[in-house]
Amino acid sequence: MCSKLYEVTNKPINGKKLSIKEKSGWVERYCADISTLEDYKPQEYYKIKPYDRLFIWLKDLNEAVEKLNLVPAH
Repeated sequence: MCSKLYEVTNKPINGKKLSIKEKSGWVERYCADISTLEDYKPQEYYKIKPYDRLFIWLKDLNEAVEKLNLVPAH
């Protein structure tokens, strides 16, 4: 995520425009709140206190929900 974020922020610094996909495409991981066991969409990670965040790749989300007993956020 950090390397993709660097690439996205580097373009405008160098005077290049970003597409809408480029602006949000670097966010790929879901985020679970380890204090409540709720999972959040990638763009909602900020709703969780930094020390309670557990980032999960989309390909691993089903396994994480099953093994960690995660529930969808309300």
